[in-house]
Amino acid sequence: MAEYVATERCLIEVLRRRLDDEEAARCGRCAKCLGSTFPTKIDPELVEVQGCLDRGPEAAPEQLSLTDDPAE
Repeated sequence: MAEYVATERCLIEVLRRRLDDEEAARCGRCAKCLGSTFPTKIDPELVEVQGCLDRGPEAAPEQLSLTDDPAE
């Protein structure tokens, strides 16, 4: 997935080539064709929060707070 996001090539073309589509070509509509980019660095704190969410609300609920105030 990281390789897919980091590529400079058309995203649809990359996928079609991975599926052995001999007619794969630039789509002109994906983020790469339109000049958009994706962030390549992920905040470690967000990864930790996502891990808690994946395990459910009983897994460290204090880590799920979106505010800095522990009273909220």
